[in-house]
Order: sequence, then structure tokens, then C-alpha cells
Amino acid sequence: MRCRYIGFDQNWESMMKCVTTYLLFLIYSATPLCAGTYWVSADGQATWELAESSTPLSGTAACSLATAGDNAQAGDTVFLRAGDYVGQEIRPRHSGNSVDEPIVFSNYETEKVIFRESQGIFVVKQSHITVKGIEFRSMRMFFRIFGSHYINIENCLFDGRSENDARWAGGWICEDRENRAFDPEDSTHNRVAHCKFFRWYWQADIGDRGALFDVGIISSTTDKSSHNIIEHNEFAYGGHHCLGVFSRNNVIRNNYFHNETDPNEWDYPGYRGAITQGSAAGRNLWEGNRFGFCDQAGMGLRSPYNIIRRNFFYQNKQGGLQVVSNAQYPGNRDAADFNRIYHNTFYHNGHRERFPAFQGGIYFANWRQVSAKGNVIKNNLFYDNKNGNVSMESRVVPQIIEYNWDNSNDPLFVDMRNGGPHVSDKPILRLQTNSPSKDEGAWLTTIESPDGEGTSFNVFDANYFMDGWGIIAGDRIQLEGQDVVASVTSVDYSTNTIVVDRKLEFVTGQGVALAYAGSAPEPGAFEIPAGP
Repeated sequence: MRCRYIGFDQNWESMMKCVTTYLLFLIYSATPLCAGTYWVSADGQATWELAESSTPLSGTAACSLATAGDNAQAGDTVFLRAGDYVGQEIRPRHSGNSVDEPIVFSNYETEKVIFRESQGIFVVKQSHITVKGIEFRSMRMFFRIFGSHYINIENCLFDGRSENDARWAGGWICEDRENRAFDPEDSTHNRVAHCKFFRWYWQADIGDRGALFDVGIISSTTDKSSHNIIEHNEFAYGGHHCLGVFSRNNVIRNNYFHNETDPNEWDYPGYRGAITQGSAAGRNLWEGNRFGFCDQAGMGLRSPYNIIRRNFFYQNKQGGLQVVSNAQYPGNRDAADFNRIYHNTFYHNGHRERFPAFQGGIYFANWRQVSAKGNVIKNNLFYDNKNGNVSMESRVVPQIIEYNWDNSNDPLFVDMRNGGPHVSDKPILRLQTNSPSKDEGAWLTTIESPDGEGTSFNVFDANYFMDGWGIIAGDRIQLEGQDVVASVTSVDYSTNTIVVDRKLEFVTGQGVALAYAGSAPEPGAFEIPAGP
């Protein structure tokens, strides 16, 4: 049967193809058919439409940054041309669609794009936006990420606070501070990577005020800005601290913190490298970081259930790690309880501090009659720390301190140089293959399940491990006497149950560790590779 339809003589199949094509046209005509490449310059004047080009535009032929912020849509790439962007900020009005279809603001190739005297990056309740390759100097703020998600900041330089503003922190990732009382929203799944953060203070006459960058709000009891990743960055010359983490379930890994007093680089005294604190904080992963040359402790630990592992603490004025519970704010208690501090290296800390209670590789203090409790310090390597491995004020309750390598024997580091804080001067605190600490570590915990096999089992203490929290790979673990390495896919801390990605055989009392080489793990941050 043939049918005549709006002037076309065709069969039913052809007719339906025609209708489908027409409907698709109506759908896609209302949205962009493809992402565009747009060009911005510091003195750009073009409209958004004219700023789109597959070849570079510059000067007045490009558009302004404000025009780009108002118009950029999911999938668009916005290239900023070289120049000084004084008083301008990256402030997108729209979101990207996904990790694979973000809005990207980037410098073009190797061109130097410098922001000055502005609030840098300002994102409020948006998602899937990337900013990369840009310098922010003499800023009123580095960035504000409020109530936003999947914001990616990478390969940027943040250096120096403007004399024309007085904000506590240079950068913030936190709940929506603009509308906290009416429509609060936390910031989650954001990433800051391969950036440098230098020189920030809040009050010029007080050296220990301000911070380079904070995640969460220190005084908040509600900020749940979680699942953020801070990795492969360098932090130096902060006020009170370089990095503050005041919320839960964030990953801080492979960063370098140094906060020394250096008149050639910074007019103000150094303080600590990082801190985690507040009643909304805890259960964060701190892994693979370096804390060196700080003019207080390398890191302040004042929140519960954190995993502190594979970090290097060295040549800090006070102890490498300060553990303090505190009742600082009304109704807001810093509870440095039930942390798992293991497989870290502490070298030459506390030698510039006169007060013994603030010395040691790790020191515990009791402030305002509040003592930390339930912390485990295990499989750490301590060497040449003043006043011993772990020092405690008399009012601190006992902690679990076991199976650590002490100060008495040289562990044979590859390099213990005592130079400056710059990358080329960093000590290489890895162990030589003939280190006396080889295979001297203990098992972190033991199997509690009956003898058997499977992908799930109970352990005595699951707080050593994490399943990646949906943002990174889960821990790689290994059972005593086995070569098989399994990845953790789930941890139930309430029942001490671990689920892994492959079937394992196990017996009650068998040791459990992170993946190791040899017959047992090494104490400290570095695992010696297996070999002759």
C-alpha cells in the first residue's frame, strides 16, 4: 500500500523516517549541536558568537572574560590569551554536563595569563568546570568554590595576597557561604591538583593568622563538603596554616607542605603546614605527603577517625605531628580521637623547639582539659627526633603505641640532606635495600572470621583501610604469608567487615597489611622493593 503524505508519495517506512527526522530537528534546533572553542583577551570586545573560532583570536577580536563567563556552555573550551587580567575573575553562569563534557577555562599553549587584584575563581552552585594553566598573583581571593561539584583546578599558580583585602583564606571549598541560612549546599567531588600556593596572611601585624586554602569551614557544625581531592600540590608561606581540612571524607595526597620563616621569600614568620579540625571534620585520608621545615608542627591533627599514612615529617621546628583535642568554640569540640597513624617516617623534628612538650616525632597535648583518646601509632619509623618518638603532656590519656622503629638505630635513608625547602633540596627519605628495618613491620590487624575463603571477611580493626569512597581506588591489601594482592571495594567500620575484589583464603588470626614486598611490611613511609 502506498500513501500520499504532505506532498510526498512514499511508503509507511519512509514516512516514519521523515517524521523521526523532523522531530530530531525540533529537539536539536533548541540546543547547541556541538561544543565550541572561544577566545578571550584582557581587552577583548567581540560578541560571544564572533569569539568562536577554530584558529586563535586575540586582542579586541576576542571577547571579554565576563562575556565568556556569562555564555560558556557544557563542552565549550575557553582559551585565555596572554596578558594581565586586572580586577577580572572567572565566574561561570552555567555548568558542564559531566566529567567528559565540562566547561574549560585555560591558558592557550604556554602563554602566561596573570590575574591580579581580583577574587580569582568564583563558582557558586555549579558543576563540571575546569580551570587550568593560569597564574593568580596579588589576589583578594584565590578562589571560592561554594556549594559546587566536580570543579577541577589544575596546573595553576596562586601567589600572594593583595594589600586591598583581608580574607582569612586565599581559597575556599565549602558549603554555600552566600546562602547558608536559606538554601545551604555542600561542595563535593572537587579536585585541586598540580598547583602551587604561596604567601597568604590575614592580619599583617599577627604572623599566625590566615591560610592559603581551606576545605570546609572551621567553626561550622554542618559543612559536609566531602569527597574532594587535593593532590600533587606545593604549599608554602601560609599564615596560621597552609591547608586546613574541616570536613569529612576528603583525600589529601602527595602534596608538599613547607611553612618556614624565610625573609628572602616572605616577610612573616612561618607556622604549621596543615591542620584538620572542627566538629564537622574527620575520616579523611592523608597519604604520601611531605611536611618539612615548618616553624611549628608539620601537621595539626584535631579531628577523629583519620587515616594518616605513608607521609614524611622532617625538620619541623616542633614535632612532626601535633595531636590535640580541644574545646575551642562553644558547642564545637575538636576530638583528635581514634585516628590510625601508621607507616609514616619522622626524621629530625623538634630540634629548634625549647619546650619539651612540643618536641618529639609526634606530640600529644591536652588543651582546655580535653584529652585525645583511642589513637593507634603503629609501624612508623622514627629517627633523630628530639625528645624521642612520641611525647605526651601529663594530662593526656594513654594511646596505643606499638611496633614502631625507634630513634636508636640508623635506618639507612638514601639521603638525609639538611638543606632548604625547595624541591632540589628535599631529603630522599627512602630506605636503602640493606636497611636494618627491612621486613620489621607488624600486621595492621588480623582476621576475625572463621577459617574459609571468599571476598568478604571480618577483621579486628577495619579503621586502617578505605574503599576509595567512590573517588579513588580502594586500598590494595595482602594477607600474611600470601603473595596475592586484593583491592578493597567496601569497608563497614561498624562491623569491621572488608570486601575485596577477588576470592581469598584466610584463617582466624591471620595478619592483614597494605600490599608489601618480602616476608613482612617495612615500618615507615617507604616499602623496600623485593629483590636480592
